[in-house]
Amino acid sequence: MSGKTSLRIVESLEKARIEGDWASVSQYAEQLPREYQVLRFVSLGECLLEQRDRHVTERGGGERSNSLQSLHLARDYISKALRTKNERDSQHYKEAILLQAKTCYIQGKFQECVDTFSRVNMDSMRKESLSFNVTKALADAYVYKGMSLEYLNTAYGSSTSSQEVISEVIRCYEAAGDIGLELLNSISKSTLKLTISGVLEIALIRSVLLQLSHGLIDDGINRLRKIFQLSDIQGSEQLRLSLALTLGRYPQ
Repeated sequence: MSGKTSLRIVESLEKARIEGDWASVSQYAEQLPREYQVLRFVSLGECLLEQRDRHVTERGGGERSNSLQSLHLARDYISKALRTKNERDSQHYKEAILLQAKTCYIQGKFQECVDTFSRVNMDSMRKESLSFNVTKALADAYVYKGMSLEYLNTAYGSSTSSQEVISEVIRCYEAAGDIGLELLNSISKSTLKLTISGVLEIALIRSVLLQLSHGLIDDGINRLRKIFQLSDIQGSEQLRLSLALTLGRYPQ
């Protein structure tokens, strides 16, 4: 396969991932040459996780056995990505770690989820020049880390002080919200189609609520303004409605 053909497949694959066209993602991933093995396994793993989430949401508990099968297969692909050595593809290797932590969260292994995130410096990743899809995975990762820490702190307490954990939770949601807003603003200037995911919606809403509840009123209001300016993004209307309903229930 020529270099130009390989690049066209990679570009088509990344575009399909951005737009959530998972049928095409699977097809393009299978066409990738050997030098793109990490991207291939990451894409196939992500594809299964996203399709699993959609089927569970649409069809309910009756899909539990198929859901578990998809989860195990996704973990296998992600594990293969992590076993594949390719120094030129460090971004997707890091993305594989983030996806592995996501599978831990889905399985209710919250401490393992947090421990897995510690294998990659997420704050350093924010300073790198990342592809859109890796950046999106990073935004999701901050949400899963925040939710895991919240659960562990509520259910079992923590070895560190509760206030330190809460501060880290707030920081995770703020980071996810900031990255999410940057992604949505960048996509609004292109011809690509992006639907706001449930995880990203959680980050945007939780970051506002946590800022308001901890007295960061100006920060919360500024974030609200940015969210309500997202008028051209598919799914932004539902996000604004969810945020308005959530704020309506927020104690004065």
